[in-house]
Amino acid sequence: MSFRDNILARLRASENSAIGDMTPEALLGAYHAEVLAEAVEAARGEYLTDSTGDPGDEAYNRGVSDAIAAVEALAELRMGGGHDER
Repeated sequence: MSFRDNILARLRASENSAIGDMTPEALLGAYHAEVLAEAVEAARGEYLTDSTGDPGDEAYNRGVSDAIAAVEALAELRMGGGHDER
């Protein structure tokens, strides 16, 4: 059982498995969206702002941009209801 499935099973088994109109799946999805948003924000803090024009600095910042794009794509995939099975 995956960690996600374990969390959902425990939420479903709890006495008050829904908060307001949110199902356990919606609760977990909302939490996941928050975590991904925090990851993007943390990655944005990694840009080199005093870049010297050095190719290594530029490559580092491109890597940061690529990481942000990958996390944002995952967030979009999850928000659209899809699941990346990788």
